[in-house]
Amino acid sequence: MQGLDALILGCEEAGEFLLQAWKKSHFQDDILIKHKDLKLNIDNLAENRILQRIKPYNLSCYTEEKGWIGVKDNNYVLIDGLDGTVNFANNIPVFTVSAAMMCGFKPVAGVVVDPLNQKTLTRHADG
Repeated sequence: MQGLDALILGCEEAGEFLLQAWKKSHFQDDILIKHKDLKLNIDNLAENRILQRIKPYNLSCYTEEKGWIGVKDNNYVLIDGLDGTVNFANNIPVFTVSAAMMCGFKPVAGVVVDPLNQKTLTRHADG
């Protein structure tokens, strides 16, 4: 699958970034609550690490923070650079980096990185 290895690497880099921020707790100044939705600047920063890794593949992306990037296409990457923002902001040790390669509404590959436990889970339709 074109770009899958880069997506995995980008998610792992975002996870390492989140782990270092979690240890330092410097993210607290970046809290923004908009329409009852907690946002942290760190969400964007983690997302950007993934986007930089997959940029050479020219993949359409839909991200939680930025929405559509590139041309809307039936094949796209779905990204949540910090899945569990509320937990992260409240020092609850349950959060991940999540991404999926999609064909329409069907995931064909997925990546979940658990930074605190240093685990990466991947799965793709081919096995």
